[in-house]
Amino acid sequence: MKPGKVKQGRDYSLRDEDTRLMVAFGDGSQRAFERLVRRNQSRIFRLAKRYLGDHAWAEDITQDVFVRVFNAAENYQPTAKFSTWAYRITVNLCLNALRDRKGHGEVALDGGADGNLSEELEAESVHPSEGMEAEELSEAVSEALSALPESQRAVLVLRRYEDLSYDEIAEVTGKPATAVKSLLARARQNLKSLLGKYLRE
Repeated sequence: MKPGKVKQGRDYSLRDEDTRLMVAFGDGSQRAFERLVRRNQSRIFRLAKRYLGDHAWAEDITQDVFVRVFNAAENYQPTAKFSTWAYRITVNLCLNALRDRKGHGEVALDGGADGNLSEELEAESVHPSEGMEAEELSEAVSEALSALPESQRAVLVLRRYEDLSYDEIAEVTGKPATAVKSLLARARQNLKSLLGKYLRE
């Protein structure tokens, strides 16, 4: 595509800086792509890490996401925020990676969940057992999160860690907002059930 060429539907680009950068990259600006990577690499990695529970695996996914972004530049249509589009790519790649690894009988966990899901549980009036170490709880939460069905894990990570709205999660996952709310409620309940032996009322 020649620099300066504008596609139909690019009105959305005026509302979001990352989307404007992606449009500029599609118009030939390599610097715009470099800025996109700098601005979004850590959040994409963070999402993949929390979804997959494995540092090296998340690094691979992050690289794959930006390869997809690079290859899609000329045909990119800003019908949603760049971050929403990039999250959708990330979640899909994570799902595919998990399914592929399950097919090979492999599981990789590194206890990578931080304390935020512990806070989520505390908000539901469930608290860590007395004397339980923070590291132990973090590892238990990471394992419980990985045990959730894929769709429940996706909405919980996007809601709790990335602070997306129900409508934004619906855009990322392709599910109606009502389904997102239902999945989130089931995910929280399942987490409490999975962590029952570590928690007290």
